[in-house]
Amino acid sequence: MGEFSPTPKKWLGDRAESLAAAYLEMAGMIILERNYRVARHEVDILARDGACLVCVEVRMRRGENCGRAAESLGPRKRMAMREAIRLVLREYSWRGEFRLDLLALDWRADGMGLALEHYRGI
Repeated sequence: MGEFSPTPKKWLGDRAESLAAAYLEMAGMIILERNYRVARHEVDILARDGACLVCVEVRMRRGENCGRAAESLGPRKRMAMREAIRLVLREYSWRGEFRLDLLALDWRADGMGLALEHYRGI
């Protein structure tokens, strides 16, 4: 059996999620789950921000050929995120506050920097 070697896109996506989780922890959130599967959906990061349950979508872009990371979250994905949080709320029997957040990571084209934007309550 050979070693598993992730594709560059998968590796970058995993790295972006790790950076996002570290950022959220530094911001005082508690990470409950990563890559949480519910029905046919996946929540990148499930966290608590005080008494609030937060589903976080992580988007990452390299360079500017495909636009900025925040611009990559279209209406179809937003609908899927809303459905996912309804299912998460049911699975967790959650009755408190909740919200959807977006963490957008944009790598500079030269690979020498990273911009992170946190959009709360999208």
